Amino acid sequence: MNQDYYFTYGFGYDELNDDYKLVLVYSSKIKNVGYNEVKLYSLRTNSCKRIKGFVNGYVYSNSGVLLNNFIHWDARKHHDFDGCDSTIVYFDLAAERKGKIDLPRYENVDVHWDLMCSRDSLFGFCRCEYEGAVDIWIMKEYEVEESWTKFASVAYYVVPGIFDRPLFINEDGEVLLIEGQSLVLFNTRNNIYKDLQVHVPDVRGRVDMAMFNESLVSPDNFDDEDGSIY
Repeated sequence: MNQDYYFTYGFGYDELNDDYKLVLVYSSKIKNVGYNEVKLYSLRTNSCKRIKGFVNGYVYSNSGVLLNNFIHWDARKHHDFDGCDSTIVYFDLAAERKGKIDLPRYENVDVHWDLMCSRDSLFGFCRCEYEGAVDIWIMKEYEVEESWTKFASVAYYVVPGIFDRPLFINEDGEVLLIEGQSLVLFNTRNNIYKDLQVHVPDVRGRVDMAMFNESLVSPDNFDDEDGSIY
């Protein structure tokens, strides 16, 4: 791996073409270059091809967020600029096209964004370091930027673990997150949280959670010779 690039990825099942696809994004670490390249791997064809990169050059997310057959990442135009110029870039697995969605704007404030999918909706977590809080936003109507709505604002001193990206948000406004090495459930409506008595191993790197249907076809079911599913 070239040390001059940030590396991130996204993985998902392309229902239209009945294929599993892996998207790799390489963003240059060189200041103000704003360059990235994208590679797409298809499990069905066992092939990899290069695709023209995103306009917003620096793709920061550790891994892409899959929703509506699109993979989403947080991206910035500038390498060392604050999050005021952050936006969402996405890749459509079926059409193999790129696009972007603007995030809510913060003026003259140092912010950092994280994304997640929960309840079939796209959420944005904005860490406002000078404000000492995390703003949680939900996009109520997909790809409609005007539908961004602030779901909650949580101070660091209330739930220190909120600084990291939460794992899940339910319909009652409860946020599942990791506090130290424990899973906790925080209620954004009354600022009460409880320890679920579930131990989380001390792993390096970010912990993610994914929802899945048991009917999903396993990658192991692909025939080695012709790529068909059996």
